[in-house]
Amino acid sequence: MPEEKVKTVEEMREFLKEHERYNILNSWNRLTSFSRNVKLYRLQDVPESAYEFLCMDESFDGVNTIIENFHEEHPDYCIAFSGRFDGYLVLCREFSRQSIGDDLDSLEDEEVPELYQLVMDFDKVCQECVDDFLKFCRTHDAVEETIYVEKKVMVAKTKENVQ
Repeated sequence: MPEEKVKTVEEMREFLKEHERYNILNSWNRLTSFSRNVKLYRLQDVPESAYEFLCMDESFDGVNTIIENFHEEHPDYCIAFSGRFDGYLVLCREFSRQSIGDDLDSLEDEEVPELYQLVMDFDKVCQECVDDFLKFCRTHDAVEETIYVEKKVMVAKTKENVQ
């Protein structure tokens, strides 16, 4: 893989300004963060069965592991699904609802490379998540099965030896 050209602080700042963003929690609070649209219709080479896998927890086991690994490398940050149908991956600060990178012009030049690397790592992880989900879809079949669930319930029972 060819080595990436070293970017200037201004090139990094411009990359961060142009990066896709998504609202955190609600649009009215004006808090946004770096994001990636992962809706199936926006992706390429999506197997037809992919929509069936969206409601199966096991199809996201690999994705969740990838996201957990990101959090281990960047403990102050997490990646969360967001949007009405969880169609976005969003970079969030752990334990807070602060925006990330909303005011890039106020960042000191020394802070820009660190944020740039964080967002580059986020982008890489988002692509790994997409690739993992699509690989799962290509290597599995969605099969309907009937399952029976044992359930305990309370019922009234007549007492014995009651007069």
